[in-house]
Amino acid sequence: VATIGNSVIFPGTMSVIVFGYFGGFLVDRKGSLFVFILGSLSISISFLTIAFFVEFSMWLTTFMFIFVMGGLSFTKTVISKIVSSSLSEEEVASGMSLLNFTSFLSEGTGIAIVGGLLSLQ
Repeated sequence: VATIGNSVIFPGTMSVIVFGYFGGFLVDRKGSLFVFILGSLSISISFLTIAFFVEFSMWLTTFMFIFVMGGLSFTKTVISKIVSSSLSEEEVASGMSLLNFTSFLSEGTGIAIVGGLLSLQ
């Protein structure tokens, strides 16, 4: 279990920082649609690669998990940009805090559900 946390999850989580910064830069330069498509492709290709080669190597899983987390970071950057630009000045603070709250709540709920399902095995 410690190997999974140190070798697989930690690099993927740290990649969120890099991909978040790079995603914000790309949204400003190339636009939201480009970054959203790039993030979605990154997630899809990584999940397909993991699905077909899951027993091949732990390092392949680690490498693909980095791109899954990066793709999620790209899509969250795009969602934040779209929400903040579509709200009026009076609604931006409450709208962004509601977006962050629902994102945090859904991420925590998803982790709890998956953790519960994994503990059943």
